[in-house]
Amino acid sequence: MRAFLWLLSVLFLVECQGSGLSASVEGKGFRGVTNSSVGKPFVQMGHLFDITAIKISPNEKYIVSSSDDTTIKLWDIKKEKEIKSINRDYLWKSSLAFSPNGKYVIFGNDKSVNIWDIKSEKKKKVFDILNTSGGEVVVFSPDGKYIATDYNSTIRLWSLKKNKELKSFKCNKELIRTIDFSPNGKYIVTGDWNGNIRLWNIEEEKEVKIFKGHSSYVNSVKFSPNGKYIVSGSDDKTVKLWNIETEQVKTFKGYLYPVNFVNFLNNGKEIITSTLFKTKIIDIESKQEIKVLKGRVFDVSLNYIVLAYTDVIKLYSIETKKEIKSFKWDTSIVKTLLKPIDKYIISANSNSKIGINIRDRKNGRVLKRFEGYSHVALSSNMKYIAYPIYNKKKKISEIRILNRENKEEIQTLPVNDLGSIKNIFFSPDGKYIGYNIGKKIKLWDIKNKKYKIVQSNSYI
Repeated sequence: MRAFLWLLSVLFLVECQGSGLSASVEGKGFRGVTNSSVGKPFVQMGHLFDITAIKISPNEKYIVSSSDDTTIKLWDIKKEKEIKSINRDYLWKSSLAFSPNGKYVIFGNDKSVNIWDIKSEKKKKVFDILNTSGGEVVVFSPDGKYIATDYNSTIRLWSLKKNKELKSFKCNKELIRTIDFSPNGKYIVTGDWNGNIRLWNIEEEKEVKIFKGHSSYVNSVKFSPNGKYIVSGSDDKTVKLWNIETEQVKTFKGYLYPVNFVNFLNNGKEIITSTLFKTKIIDIESKQEIKVLKGRVFDVSLNYIVLAYTDVIKLYSIETKKEIKSFKWDTSIVKTLLKPIDKYIISANSNSKIGINIRDRKNGRVLKRFEGYSHVALSSNMKYIAYPIYNKKKKISEIRILNRENKEEIQTLPVNDLGSIKNIFFSPDGKYIGYNIGKKIKLWDIKNKKYKIVQSNSYI
């Protein structure tokens, strides 16, 4: 009966993973877990899933990032580490913006705009919105007094002090993907799903110009520092530079993928453009590429470019065009022990040859490292660690069981389906080690050295 109950718990654990529910194993990076018995977060070490937004603070001391794991994290640039984290409480991807004074981060979803006071670490809902386009949602005005949002194809201008809507601009039925304020705060520019770019006079509450030329979604628009030009990037794989007064346009081609980000650099003499995989810095006058970087740009400041490449946030110098900082964390699989008395977190980095780390739960410091892949298990008595690896000498796949303290190999078990393993686990009594693949859970009897296979009716 106990064995049956344990097997049910294993099936529940695996099901939790597949559905995204909270369980002892989480994916791609690791974050802190708050336990009511402890009262404080354990360790904050990066995002679990893909990054959806990054912004750099006006004083260039911090970076804020949002992820599909529903967290927003604050990073100290000088110390190169994460210092604060909050939960968004929703799954919709978040847009981010720092206030011009750097004291607040505002983030929006498809239902509301929220503000995060960095010093007090408090967050609150500011007002409700309805964003149906999935693009840029919230933008601060240059003086920090107002916020522009998209509400059901309408631009809404909000007073942060009065916490109410001041003005609105109707865009017919066109869904807005991106918004920017002019440097003097008198105009707003928008890009929509129909490929149109519209210029709005805030004081008069009306559209003053429309720029047509893109054949698909406009993903990003930005004013030049002098306010005379607009640069736009589109799903049609082009970048366009618009003269606001004459409406003349200069087109930049040669992109293999949709352009998701554009901005001006070097006092308006250069533009930076980015797809999901590649970033280009281009001289406007000659149209020549000055620098090509791997990764997607999310933001630029006076001196820095912030981009993400694989599971790393990178900071580049605008002056030298070279990488100067990076923010890395363990990726793929993480096991956080749930009991408050446990002292360790075990994590795995699929991008490293020494892929498995045992960390101190309080400060995240690496205590031991093991070579292995991104799936890992720790026995309940904390004595043994198990992980899959390809044995190059024997040319076979296997799961190794080691003594955690001295790394002495206790046992190896043959594995024919290494690439399909989703999770590895010890039984509570330490007699079995198992892993799930497809509709099967394979249990290895450590004492008798043989497999037992449990079949499920669905993929787990």
